[in-house]
Amino acid sequence: MRHASKPYQIPVIDLTTKPTMTKSISILLIGILLLACTDKMNKDIPADKNTEYRLWEDKTETYLPITREWTNRVEVADINGDKMIDLLFANGGNYSSPGEPEFSRIFVNQGADKKFKEVTDQVFSDSKFLSRVIKVRDINSDSIPDIILGTTYQTQSQLYVGLGNGKFKNVTSTQLPQINGSVGDIELGDVDDDGDLDMVLSDWGAGSNMNNSGGRTMLWVNDGKGYFTDLTQTQMPEILIQFSWDLEFLILTMILI
Repeated sequence: MRHASKPYQIPVIDLTTKPTMTKSISILLIGILLLACTDKMNKDIPADKNTEYRLWEDKTETYLPITREWTNRVEVADINGDKMIDLLFANGGNYSSPGEPEFSRIFVNQGADKKFKEVTDQVFSDSKFLSRVIKVRDINSDSIPDIILGTTYQTQSQLYVGLGNGKFKNVTSTQLPQINGSVGDIELGDVDDDGDLDMVLSDWGAGSNMNNSGGRTMLWVNDGKGYFTDLTQTQMPEILIQFSWDLEFLILTMILI
């Protein structure tokens, strides 16, 4: 097993206000420091020639059924309450054109050295989407995981509410804003401090992501029971973002002295 080494503090050097020569020297010094750190960490590894060191081992054939779709993101979560991590794949669409809708697949963990069981049809039935992101969260505070699908090329994102024991119900038509978008990512957090999970959705806008003018990031606020209202027009900046495929939800605290 690889032994952990002591962390190394890498100095932060401002390269924006120095002359060109200083920039080059600074970059060179950082490179030398990183090499020194790598060499030091390698020396911490016991020199046993009969020991094989691995960080990861490929177990794809052991655990995963065959998949051939265009997978954009993967979510890991326990969706059936058995305390084992399951896999959810957001599939569908091409890179810069809509392409064909596909099944977003779900595989349930069966335990050590056993192949995951596909339960896609039990959750999504025969529904196919242009899915770019898939999230598992408890959006109605019933301690049962729910599934959110962010879809692209001006299609409706989807919400599946958990019923327990790995069963889900599509409640998109009644609990989500009816908005066709090109959602590259979704993050959930409590934006209004009322104790429930709201959604922030990155939307790259209508048309091809390669040449359109971009889209406005959306905000859907939860009422606490899993019903969402679109507050984009009043609460979000009027900024169009191209290639809006990724976002992070952060809580920033400002202290004024």
